[in-house]
Amino acid sequence: MRKTLHELANRVRATLSDSVGDYRLIFVVDASPDDSWVKVRELSSTDKRVSGILLQQNVGQHAHY
Repeated sequence: MRKTLHELANRVRATLSDSVGDYRLIFVVDASPDDSWVKVRELSSTDKRVSGILLQQNVGQHAHY
C-alpha cells in the first residue's frame, strides 16, 4: 500500500482541486504491515489537506483475525 499512496494523493489532488477546490483526504491505515503510516505522515506534513488515522488492528474488509 505504501508504494501507491503518493500517486493516489496526486491523482485525488489533481481531480478535486479543479472541481471542488476545498477538500480533505483522510487515509486510514488499517494495521498495514508496511510503512504506510510513515508515508501518510510525510504526505500530511507537506499538504494540510491530507491526514490519516492509524488503527491498531485490521478491522477492514479483509481483516485477518
